[in-house]
Amino acid sequence: MLSTKPDSLIWPGWKSVTTAKQIELKRNGPTRFRLAPEYHSQVRECWRAMEQVWEQGNWALVVDEAYYLQDRLGLGDQMIKLLTQGRSKGISVIVGMQRPSRVTRFALSEPTHVLSGKLGDSRDIKILNECIGGNYAQSLTDLQPYQFAYLDKRSDKTILVNKDSVLNVMQGKEKQNGI
Repeated sequence: MLSTKPDSLIWPGWKSVTTAKQIELKRNGPTRFRLAPEYHSQVRECWRAMEQVWEQGNWALVVDEAYYLQDRLGLGDQMIKLLTQGRSKGISVIVGMQRPSRVTRFALSEPTHVLSGKLGDSRDIKILNECIGGNYAQSLTDLQPYQFAYLDKRSDKTILVNKDSVLNVMQGKEKQNGI
């Protein structure tokens, strides 16, 4: 896995690297790296990391703040390549965003799973409706704090998730009204 979040937001067990060349590919368990280049080298190092993921295959790539990667760093084409063709190489791309209307439509139309909290901006709801279809996006406007709607696009089934149901599942105590 690869992340670009600051140190304080990274879980224990993540190795910080400053260049993509420092990423060691090991297949004996989860390997987690935090790419932490200086701002002036972010474009080059993020591009190298994405290319390495593409060349090696069998990666889970975590792209948080997709808008930043796409527009500020100008890596939208690389992200689209991974989103649209990555499955053929065993690559899973997990994309995080706050404003769906500002990222490439492939980040919304390609995934098999979607998890979202409450949406209030009509542009975000419109884009999700266009890319996902159904009533999923509209249902997001009715969510309460700490509630999320999980959509499995393969079955077109939406499940309401809240903090209590997630905690119960994590503890092995699945509730009827939860997940």
